[in-house]
Amino acid sequence: MTDLFGQHLHAARVLSLANGVAGVLSAAVLSLHAIGHAYAQLAGITSKSGIKQVDRLMGNDGISLDKLMSAWIGHVVGGASQICVAMDWTDFDDDDHTTLCIYQV
Repeated sequence: MTDLFGQHLHAARVLSLANGVAGVLSAAVLSLHAIGHAYAQLAGITSKSGIKQVDRLMGNDGISLDKLMSAWIGHVVGGASQICVAMDWTDFDDDDHTTLCIYQV
């Protein structure tokens, strides 16, 4: 995370982002509560502290997805001059929810 986002974010924000990712990867459900609880278990802290940290991460205006995406795309694409992607568009009619995913092939 530091190598990827260190030049775009303060070190404390990089650590916060890394902790949030660890929580996401360990959580059974993608909710703030579940991610915070999963992170707390990994970090050996109370669930309340983990949930609070994830909540603050999500509300942190200093972490801009727009700024981080250029670094992430550069990391994924690397030095390739061309890439092939697959797009998956799924509409969930029952709850009026749509998901668009783009995968590098």
